Amino acid sequence: MNRGSAILWGIGLGSNLGDSELLLAEARARLVAGASATDLRSSPLYRSTAVDCAPGTADFANAVIIFESDIGPPNLLALAQQIEIDLGRPADHGHHTPRTVDIDLLFGGDIILDSEDLTLPHPRAYLRSFVLAPLADLLPDLVLPAQDKTVADLLSDLDSDEPAPVRIQEDW
Repeated sequence: MNRGSAILWGIGLGSNLGDSELLLAEARARLVAGASATDLRSSPLYRSTAVDCAPGTADFANAVIIFESDIGPPNLLALAQQIEIDLGRPADHGHHTPRTVDIDLLFGGDIILDSEDLTLPHPRAYLRSFVLAPLADLLPDLVLPAQDKTVADLLSDLDSDEPAPVRIQEDW
């Protein structure tokens, strides 16, 4: 999965405040520039029901991007957090709250990491249809570290009460 020193990164993007499509496109552009990324691929944009949020929370726009970069996990996390702040997400925010932009590091090649600041692969990525559906569009045969099924199989076998995300836009 890694070529030379480059890491194949999978990043989840979400937004449910403001112009979500514009915000996600800006987050993607800033990630690519800040990480000196190559081989960018973007999933279609999906609309998904807010999970574990207060009743009445607006639906999210979600997507996954993958790219290669030499950037390491701590630096990519710091970049992602700064982009979130720059695009209007408060630095001190609660979990499961509305947000202009949410950037989640889903996986970084074969890296397995469990630190106070970051867990790779993302500990709930394999449980969320709003992550698995767009990831399956890009890498259906990917087996995430610490999993034994492909992303496509994880999605088809998902036992969840979450409504399936709906594809809303191919190019964004």
